[in-house]
Amino acid sequence: FEQNFSKKELPFDSFFQPIKMAKKKTTTTKGGAGFGGTQNDDDESGVMKETTMNDENFSFDVGTPVWVKDANHAWVAASISKVGSGDLSSGEGTSSLFFECTFAEDEDDGREEKKKNNSNGGNGGGGKGGGKGGDLSLASAQPTTIVITKENAKEDLALRERNTEEDMVKLSYLHEAGVLHNLRRRYARDEIYTYTGQILIAVNPFQKIPHLYDQAMMEMYGGAEQGELSPHVYAVAEAAYKQMLSEGGSQSILVSGESGAGKTETAKHIMQYLAHSAKHEDGTSGVEKQVLETNPLLEAFGNAKTVRNDNSSRFGKFTEILFDEEDKISGAAIRTYLLERSRVVRVSDPERNFHVFYQILAGASKEEKSKWRLDGKTFEDFYYLNQSKCVKLERISDVVGYEETQNAMEVVGISESEREDVFGVVSGVLHLGNIDFSPSPEDEDASVVASNAKGSLEDAASVLKVDKDRLEKALISRQIVTADGAILKPLSVSDAKHNRDSLAKMLYSRLFDWLVERINQAIGNKKEDEEDAEDGENITGGKKSKRRFIGVLDIYGFESFKKNSFEQFCINFANEKLQQHFNQKVFKMEQEEYEKEAIDWSYIEFVDNQDILDVIERKVGGIISLLDESCIMTSTTSEQFAQKLFSALDDEKRFSKPKRSQIDFTLNHYAGDVTYESENFIEKNKDYAILEHTEVLSTSETNILRLIFEEKENEILNEGNKPPPPRAKKSAMKFTSIGNSFKHQLNDLMKKLHGTEPHFVRCVKPNQASVPSTFENANILQQLRCGGVLEAVRISCAGYPSRKPIELFLTRFGLLAPDEAAKFFTPGKEREALEGILNVANLQEWQIGKTKVFLRSGQMAVLDTLRSKKLGWAAVEIQKHVKRRVAQKQYKRTKSAAETVNKYARGMFARKIVREIRQTKAVTAIQAFVRMSICKKQFAETKEAAVKIQTLARAVKARKEFLELKERNLAAIRAQSVYRGQLARNRVKEIKKEQRDVAKMLEAKSELEKKLEAERARAKMLELQREEEKVKREAEEEEKRKNAEKEREEREAKEKIEREKQQEEAALAAKKAEEELKELRERAQKEELLRQETEQTVKKELEEANKTADQYEKALREALEENEKLRDRLAVAEAELDSFRNGLKTPGTAMMTGGPGGGKSRARIMNGTPLSASSLNTPMSAGGGEMDQSVDKEVPDSTSPQTISLKEDHEALRALLGHERAHEIFATPDGSPALAVIVFRCLLRWKAFSLERTSLFERILGAFENSLNRNAKDDNKAVAFWLTNAFALLHLLHRTLKNSGNRNRRGGVGILDRINSTISSRLKSPPTMFNQQPSISGSSDKENADANKTRRTSVDGNGHGNGGGGGGGEESVTAILGVKQIEAKYPGFLFRQSLGMFCEKAYGILRDNTKSMISPHLGSCIQAPRQRTGAIVGGKSTNDKDGKHMQLSSHWMSILEELDTILLAFTENNVPKALTSKFFTQIFCFINVNMFNALLLRRECCSFSNGEYIAAGLSELENWLNKNAAVVGEAPKKELRFINQAVQLLVINQKPRKTLNEITLELCPVLSIQQLYRICTMYWDDKYGTETVNQDVLKQMKNSMMDQQSNNQHNSFLLDDDSSIHFNVEEIAESSLEITLDFQSKDDLPEELAENEKFAFLSTRLTAGGA
Repeated sequence: FEQNFSKKELPFDSFFQPIKMAKKKTTTTKGGAGFGGTQNDDDESGVMKETTMNDENFSFDVGTPVWVKDANHAWVAASISKVGSGDLSSGEGTSSLFFECTFAEDEDDGREEKKKNNSNGGNGGGGKGGGKGGDLSLASAQPTTIVITKENAKEDLALRERNTEEDMVKLSYLHEAGVLHNLRRRYARDEIYTYTGQILIAVNPFQKIPHLYDQAMMEMYGGAEQGELSPHVYAVAEAAYKQMLSEGGSQSILVSGESGAGKTETAKHIMQYLAHSAKHEDGTSGVEKQVLETNPLLEAFGNAKTVRNDNSSRFGKFTEILFDEEDKISGAAIRTYLLERSRVVRVSDPERNFHVFYQILAGASKEEKSKWRLDGKTFEDFYYLNQSKCVKLERISDVVGYEETQNAMEVVGISESEREDVFGVVSGVLHLGNIDFSPSPEDEDASVVASNAKGSLEDAASVLKVDKDRLEKALISRQIVTADGAILKPLSVSDAKHNRDSLAKMLYSRLFDWLVERINQAIGNKKEDEEDAEDGENITGGKKSKRRFIGVLDIYGFESFKKNSFEQFCINFANEKLQQHFNQKVFKMEQEEYEKEAIDWSYIEFVDNQDILDVIERKVGGIISLLDESCIMTSTTSEQFAQKLFSALDDEKRFSKPKRSQIDFTLNHYAGDVTYESENFIEKNKDYAILEHTEVLSTSETNILRLIFEEKENEILNEGNKPPPPRAKKSAMKFTSIGNSFKHQLNDLMKKLHGTEPHFVRCVKPNQASVPSTFENANILQQLRCGGVLEAVRISCAGYPSRKPIELFLTRFGLLAPDEAAKFFTPGKEREALEGILNVANLQEWQIGKTKVFLRSGQMAVLDTLRSKKLGWAAVEIQKHVKRRVAQKQYKRTKSAAETVNKYARGMFARKIVREIRQTKAVTAIQAFVRMSICKKQFAETKEAAVKIQTLARAVKARKEFLELKERNLAAIRAQSVYRGQLARNRVKEIKKEQRDVAKMLEAKSELEKKLEAERARAKMLELQREEEKVKREAEEEEKRKNAEKEREEREAKEKIEREKQQEEAALAAKKAEEELKELRERAQKEELLRQETEQTVKKELEEANKTADQYEKALREALEENEKLRDRLAVAEAELDSFRNGLKTPGTAMMTGGPGGGKSRARIMNGTPLSASSLNTPMSAGGGEMDQSVDKEVPDSTSPQTISLKEDHEALRALLGHERAHEIFATPDGSPALAVIVFRCLLRWKAFSLERTSLFERILGAFENSLNRNAKDDNKAVAFWLTNAFALLHLLHRTLKNSGNRNRRGGVGILDRINSTISSRLKSPPTMFNQQPSISGSSDKENADANKTRRTSVDGNGHGNGGGGGGGEESVTAILGVKQIEAKYPGFLFRQSLGMFCEKAYGILRDNTKSMISPHLGSCIQAPRQRTGAIVGGKSTNDKDGKHMQLSSHWMSILEELDTILLAFTENNVPKALTSKFFTQIFCFINVNMFNALLLRRECCSFSNGEYIAAGLSELENWLNKNAAVVGEAPKKELRFINQAVQLLVINQKPRKTLNEITLELCPVLSIQQLYRICTMYWDDKYGTETVNQDVLKQMKNSMMDQQSNNQHNSFLLDDDSSIHFNVEEIAESSLEITLDFQSKDDLPEELAENEKFAFLSTRLTAGGA
């Protein structure tokens, strides 16, 4: 059906007048050169009827997607659900055809809509949609179905397609709904630009779209053809620029749209692109920047907030960007139109005055405000501003705007003095508005300045630099010039106010004109202007080269409000002019398309709006001319002006009179009817130049005012060829018609536009709320009508709206081709195929061009319907076969499944029967076993009771027999003990004797070794002699061979010389030679035999020597083994002897304690079973093969009574040490190391340091390790307890143990001596944590000095001092009071060294636990939390340096709590101060490194507010350190210097004024250049908007980094965390520990030790009891 617009679709009749076409008769019945069918005849009015489809073709299939017109949403998505005929009211069948439509979601809408089951007829869409932004989809309150009759279908239905196009001309269905749908879909995808032919439609997104206007986008569109890339405003600018270059003519870009549609921003982007494309390559010209900076300057003085837009242009602007011969920008010229002067004195709420008034009050400095009399005043203090409550804007900052305005004035070349004068004039306008008037007490018709306005008058005169009295006189009176002279007429209060407002408007208007003129002088094409001035009018021969430019027109859009005045009349008049130009251009492009495709077309006459332009601007009877007549006659009122309009324009169709008003009139514009109020037309059309105002302002000391008003006065007085006669001057003012001036300006503008090639950009405002992502359909349609976009669509629909490329047409509709046309689908025969398809569809009036197929309106829908039917038939055929195949497969699967079910069912029943049989058998077996178990249980209980009775009886009897036997054997045991002691003593003597034999064997061994060495040397000598003889023999044989050869040669020579001699002499000589040769051979054989005999002799002697050496080695090994056995036996004997000696001291206890052990020991001695050397754990000598001959002492035998007692004591102590609550058992109230004292005194008591082999130290250390590992992760107090006690015990050992200096009996160096020597040599190595001896807290300074002097004494290789000799050079240390120094044995030294490593481990565990507790909070402490206003975040508040209240987060508080916890653990356990200071130094170093690195790696942390937040947290840490300085010392505070200086750099003020030396030497001396550069480049101020350091400092930093990099210096800006343990000898030796070794009573001991009598010695004083 026909898809044309009609009058019912839109409310404006003129927009939908029928298309006029020239008469042309064609009778072509098939497609070809002419129309594809019979053309209708013209009707009586000469207008062709609209093309419609036949009734039989007017139908929709069920399921066809359509658009349905809706009263609220314009168009709603739906689909045809039913097509029928009949009476809709009665249901009886009639010839009426109707369509039932079901509303559906738009395919790309993406939202689920709720639907209700009710229907509606007629226009459709009776419900109100709720959806956001008026989307095309059905809203939640919309009915589900609607019925539309055939008569309404042409208006209320439109075919719907799913695709979107970048150029809407390419749409398959080009109608109102399709255009709206295409724009909405693209807007939802942030594609705000769309083409309609050569017209660009720009929908304002009201948000910033990333990368849409950046440098890369400009580079992308540079050189691209329009349509090659996606639609963009850059593409339009590029097309204009390229067309100017190629054709040489000027271009114009017309940007239009309603207020808030984005015209100003679009014009800015066009100018930016042109400046980018045509800029000078060397960058020397600053014209581009000046042209761009004119935008913020003119916006400040000419833009204001309106109801619809926060930055609405209240003037029109046409910017000509001029180009030179090299196609580069050479300058620009700006022309403005109709500044809204009335806004200066009158502002309606919620609008604002011009931006510059608010900028000067918000952004001017105190000095500037004082100069302009604005100090202490706000917006509410000025009458011209306080008429509206709207002061500040959300998206526009007046402070920033003031800075941009000042910068723009500086860039365009306005000097500083001129800028001060301009803002002084602006301030003067504000002060003028505050001048109020009151009736004069002398004359009621006169007025005077009110007393409360005297200050404002003085301020206005001061800033305008005029005389105050003259200004006051000009405001309250007016001079009337007559033939008799001048008369001074006083003005009433109302006239004075009107006079004041006139002065303000004139002052601001002329200031704006001066700014525009000043800008044109600064950015104009000076070179061409100079050439034009030189040429002048004297050029007669040849044409002067035409200046090329690209004009950008940014003018107000069509306006229609509830109340429309003179400003809206002028604005709409300008839009009518531009719309006429637009229609002509669009119609011309449509005709060019037809000519390009070479199709037969007739001239299409578009609807012209010349009639409304005639109503407005014709010279006789036009609105402007009638208005000028009324203005000349001063007595004319608004009612008289309105009646004049009604009488003069009563017959005009575009002019009408409202029914309820006598002064309003209505004009029928192209965008709709607008009613104007003529009440203020006369007043606003007058542009008076009052002579008093001009005279006062022309005498101003301000250069700008004097220049402006002197020139204007000359222009006014010199208007016309002759000055007006004196009688004509009724008053001292000159009237100028604003409307007439604006008409001339428009005519000049249109003349200039007609001389250029136009390009159109239509800006659209998607919603009235100016919010993003909201699309109001009805509002968009209205703007498309006002912008002429739908007019362009209508012109397209008047011809051939549906057009497709031939390839796409054949691809889509090729299936409709008949059989005879299918063969023409070959290249070159497409026309035959196209004609076949179109004839099958029974279409008429179609055209086939060169590359496209052109269809009349509605014909594309017919083809789509036929295509859908054919596809439907094909789908049914396919479905038939597919369904049959699916049914067959389903039957086969069902049959197979039934057979499978039967098979498994039978198997299931069989398995069930078998399972029952098995269960019966299993139950029987279970019963049998249960009965058997019951019987077994009864028997076992009976047996157990009998055994218990027997056990008790036998035990009683055994105990009785044991007591009797014990009494009998007591005497025998004592006798046996005496006897065993005697045997042991005898055995010791034998062992000692055997040991002396061992010494002799060792001497024999050394003698045998010497003999072996001698034999080996002798064998080696023999071998050498043999080699020498062999060499000698070989030399002799070689010499003999040479002699024989020489003799042979001589013989041959003799034979040659004496050949002639007789043969007899030759025979004799030969015989002699043979004998000599034989003799030589025999001698060689004898020598060879002699050599062989010599070799055999040497081999035999060598074998005998080897055998002798083996025998000596075997004897030596046997001697060593025997010696080892003797040593073991000797050790056992000495142990037994000591045991017996101790037992004899306490015979009763020892004998009773020995028990069976004594007999076992004796058996071992009697049987001679030795102990293995490895079991004694005696270290071997570090020397060569000679074994140490000293006899080492040994721990008593484990079976002796004393050893058992000691072991029990050891085990008791080890059990306490290994107890899981050991740290609580040995804890003391004052935190003293009681455990260390107990262990130390026990070791002294048990003489453990004198033993050379013992496992006691290993057990104690193992107990320490187990307790530490058990509490390592979850109990820092326990770890601190073990650290304190281990350190104290280590301290005591360092002051008690000394190296052993004993020698063995024979004067040699023993094994322990060499071990001590090794330990001493290790002590000379670089100091570790605990390998040196500490000092005791109780020692005096002299003692410490002596100790240090002794400690520095060197140690020789044998572990003795420099004095040499036995025991003369021992190391001197200061002993503990009451404790003698003990000669150190190897186990003691090893225990001391292991204890040091244990301390290191405990220290490391505490450090790592603390780091792990602090680490999770450091990342959050580096960034301030984002909190809402008024919200309370958990944490502690503190005061920063400025006194501002800063709220710390819970993470800082968690760190402080963790530090308090670990410090409490240290103080409770009395950890030494040296360890405490080192510990917290490393912890704060860890905090410094992590926070500093996180700050440098995260830019969001390098902000001003974040710096304040971190500084507050660091202040808390410093307070914590100051509070606990007595415990942790001053060292930890220094570790925070990096983060402190970095934060100080963030929060310091006036960073741009800091030099590099101030930063590096005074502010941040610790930070490196890389770190400072990193902080300065990442800094951003989120609080005050300040800048980082200046660019010169950054450049110096960068150069310094480059120098360091070239010198291969370290250039990383991150810190490293040192996890090593930094201790030295002096810290342990000089640590002042006050350790009390005495316990006052048993109450001071742990309960477990106080109850044990074996540890009673701990309660005695060490000095009294001795240890």
